[in-house]
Amino acid sequence: MAAVPGPPRRLHPVTRLALCLPVLALLPVGGPAALAFATLACLAVAAASGLGGFVLRRMALLLLPVALALALVHGLLIARGPATVLGPVAIYPAGLAHAGMILLRLAALLAAGLMIVGSTAPGELADGLEDKGLPSGIAYLLTAPLSLAQGLALEGAALRDALQLRGLPLSGSPRQRLRAISHIAIALIRLQLVEAAPRAQMLEARGFRSQPCRTLLAPPPDTPGQYRLRLASALLA
Repeated sequence: MAAVPGPPRRLHPVTRLALCLPVLALLPVGGPAALAFATLACLAVAAASGLGGFVLRRMALLLLPVALALALVHGLLIARGPATVLGPVAIYPAGLAHAGMILLRLAALLAAGLMIVGSTAPGELADGLEDKGLPSGIAYLLTAPLSLAQGLALEGAALRDALQLRGLPLSGSPRQRLRAISHIAIALIRLQLVEAAPRAQMLEARGFRSQPCRTLLAPPPDTPGQYRLRLASALLA
């Protein structure tokens, strides 16, 4: 997804990352109320940025199956505390509470992460990290998966259509679907391996790692107020 204009887009990319530090620090120690507040705060910022639908759809898609699995495992299968017997089923309320805490942590992490991903283009994030002194190789290593994700999705869809035109069935039994997915995955991995060498040669031709740090032609705008905001987020974390 392309970055969406909004309040976070006016901030330096490193400032956007710094705003997530308190949420990350809260994950292992925060209670239900604090985690719920952090999740709602991230959702409010995402909604103000025009990313509300994007974040909510992906959170629902990812969290609903996880919530079902956590409820089954911790509420029914793993004995945790006294059980409540409902017919042939023994339910563990303490286990359900534990599953709820795990789900709240995942929700806070996803809300913060999706807000950053939706408002920050990978190239912009790489420039922001280099602008703050991070070596270009490390910045590229951190942001390359984000830039490749959309291309992989488009290439995967093209491979799926090409294999379907050649007669590969994409529907039917679960075994047939798994077989189709394996063919698409193998073709996609092979394509990425073929493209790896030209991509490395292109970076080398541009003198990507000839110097420890590069001078950016258009560094992201920064202000003293944002520096104080990053410092406050780090201290809060």
